[in-house]
Amino acid sequence: MLTSASLPWEIFLNEQIGENLMSIPIMMIHRGYASYLIQTLNQAKYTNQESDIILLGDASNNFLNFIHHEKFDKYYVEAKKFEQVYVDKHMSPNSYSYELLCFQRWFIIKEFMQKNKIEQAVHLDSDIMTYTNFYNEYKKFEKFEYVFPTYSCLIKYDGIERICNHLMDFYTKPSLFEILKSIQEQKSLQLQQKNSCKQKIAGISDMTLLTLFRERNSDNVCTLPLDKIGLTLTKSSSEFDIPDSIYDTNINVSNGFEMHNGIKKIYWQDQQPFCRHLELDRKIKFNSLHFQGVSKKYINKYSTGSKSQVLFFNLKRMFNQGKNKLANF
Repeated sequence: MLTSASLPWEIFLNEQIGENLMSIPIMMIHRGYASYLIQTLNQAKYTNQESDIILLGDASNNFLNFIHHEKFDKYYVEAKKFEQVYVDKHMSPNSYSYELLCFQRWFIIKEFMQKNKIEQAVHLDSDIMTYTNFYNEYKKFEKFEYVFPTYSCLIKYDGIERICNHLMDFYTKPSLFEILKSIQEQKSLQLQQKNSCKQKIAGISDMTLLTLFRERNSDNVCTLPLDKIGLTLTKSSSEFDIPDSIYDTNINVSNGFEMHNGIKKIYWQDQQPFCRHLELDRKIKFNSLHFQGVSKKYINKYSTGSKSQVLFFNLKRMFNQGKNKLANF
């Protein structure tokens, strides 16, 4: 019997998806190595055991073979085309290389889905810890082509194709690029009016473009229930219509929830994270936690997956590092 090690990637993935219709592929893109990457991939696999977990990475993280690893430069044709139009249109205080990859990831995802005949998938930022089965979530939103937020999104191929066309259009058509320049000017003016804000020039990111995409394609896109609960709840008399579970936008930001030591205070129940909403005085289940910025150092404390697997791959990396040092001695 052929295994994933002996099958070409495309054949293996297509056979797996064909055999198991009760799952959805989950993808992360990550350049370089970060210690938390083992944790987030392990958590995604633990909570979605029937799904293919796919890391589109590079040589520095290809030892993480408990999931499917592919080098993202194999799917770089359209990403390279975007780079050629973006090179003199960078408008962000972030570094050129960082912002470029944020844009290029959508072209990489599109090309990967196209070449592997994947009709729908989940994309997670690599600093997301997930505690839900995404196939069950996908079924709730399957009529939509793209489900926001971008850091934890459900994608159909038609949706990602539209997004990539949208991104390319705004950087190749002068009239659309003028819209981006106008947005930057307006945001920069707002920053300058805030005396306490050190940053005086606003940035144009892929998030800017995707917000425009959402506004222009409202019939085909929607947003998962997020922790900005005050903005999404409707009030009828004294009753609130509260989602069964929500998704974290940023664990460093309260959005009305209880905080402790600068991050949301999490209560655990049956390996599910809950956080107390202060106004409602009610604990609400979180399907994911988003460890942006400095909070990444806490990721290992929020794992419900296999501790032994994480330990094994940490040791494997240390062994590989030692072997490389000896080879270069």
